[in-house]
Amino acid sequence: MKENLVQQAYEVAKARYAEIGVDTETVLAQLQDFHLSMHC
Repeated sequence: MKENLVQQAYEVAKARYAEIGVDTETVLAQLQDFHLSMHC
């Protein structure tokens, strides 16, 4: 049930970002190759 709510929320966010020209699927694919190291 919780997974379903997350999926619904993502679909709403995806639609809102699409209204301003952002393709969330493309962004998520680009982030797969992004590496970040944080040194404390």
